[in-house]
Amino acid sequence: MFNMTGQNIEIDLHFIKEKIETGLITSIYIPYGHQLAYVLTKSLPTKRLSQLACNLGMIDIHSPVSERVL
Repeated sequence: MFNMTGQNIEIDLHFIKEKIETGLITSIYIPYGHQLAYVLTKSLPTKRLSQLACNLGMIDIHSPVSERVL
């Protein structure tokens, strides 16, 4: 759906804008410290990495069974 050609991005922008205006899509504020995507995009302290990874249901497949949650 999201192609990198200028025309398609413009069409997608109008499509999304229309859905937001009709209320089909809503945007909510997520505080900086609660952004789950940061586990994949940022260098984080070990404790925060573990918390976010746990919220995503990620496990460490290399740790013993009793310590699998990151």
